[in-house]
Amino acid sequence: FRHAWKGYKQFAWGHDELKPISKSFSEWFNIGLTIIDSLDTMLLLNLKDEFREARDWVANSLSFDKNVDVNLFEVTIRVLGGLLSAYHLS
Repeated sequence: FRHAWKGYKQFAWGHDELKPISKSFSEWFNIGLTIIDSLDTMLLLNLKDEFREARDWVANSLSFDKNVDVNLFEVTIRVLGGLLSAYHLS
């Protein structure tokens, strides 16, 4: 996890997904999906510093003020699920 997270932070921070081979990122909805989706994993792995940094990004930078089409299933499991599980575990 730490290896993947380091790559995400270096090449895709704040974007939806890391493209590790090209060292770039891709956007599904432009809301930082990987950060939100990783919150509970960080808590389960006891990665407190990584969690705090991701939590701060969510608190200060996450915005749903977007005019984009979204996949309801993906948003539900990754965003709603990620936020709810992080809240429950923290």
